[in-house]
Amino acid sequence: MSDTATNLDHLDAQQLREMVQSLMGQVQANKLEIQRRDQELAFKQAAIDKLTYEMAVLKRLKFAAKSEAFSTEQKSLLEETIQLLNRQLLHSASLKVVAAKLLLEKVLEVNWARFRSRPE
Repeated sequence: MSDTATNLDHLDAQQLREMVQSLMGQVQANKLEIQRRDQELAFKQAAIDKLTYEMAVLKRLKFAAKSEAFSTEQKSLLEETIQLLNRQLLHSASLKVVAAKLLLEKVLEVNWARFRSRPE
């Protein structure tokens, strides 16, 4: 870190501003990529959960005794429940993305405050 500090000591104010702007651009790009990946992960996890649940239901239907089979109404209710759970999973994942974004913004704010308060 001392090498970086020594290198920064040789930069003038304009060069430091440009460096900070470049770093802020990189941070913004990283934030967007993290958000995209979080959304993709949430979607994939919801799909995995849905398929896992559906497989369990299908196995029960296939291997259960006839007296335990679902009626048409029960199957319809089950499908509605699965759809509701999928929507709730996606909403929960969206909330996690928002929380991560807020945390990252707070970290940037703190680091920016530290940078500004450094003696020249």
